[in-house]
Amino acid sequence: MGRSFEEADVIIFLSPRPMNRAFRIITRFIKQRTKLERSKYQQTLKGLIEMLKWNSKFDADNKKKILEMLEKHKEKLIVVKSNKEMILRVAYECDIL
Repeated sequence: MGRSFEEADVIIFLSPRPMNRAFRIITRFIKQRTKLERSKYQQTLKGLIEMLKWNSKFDADNKKKILEMLEKHKEKLIVVKSNKEMILRVAYECDIL
């Protein structure tokens, strides 16, 4: 993984707000339980609770570790909260806008 970061021109870290992630987790759970969306595994209430717990801990644990790992590449790191922000930032960085 380190080599790919070394060779990358830009590193984009998509970091949506925890409430947005929770909404998406719940929405996906409902869609898969009602068969509106396919799933590779059986959705359970226990699984939903585990995903929501993971989501609540992500910013404090995993996100912090990821950003620490990317610290040495900070000159090419772009952290965004949404797809729209990502498109605007990349366009700005590439001098398209």
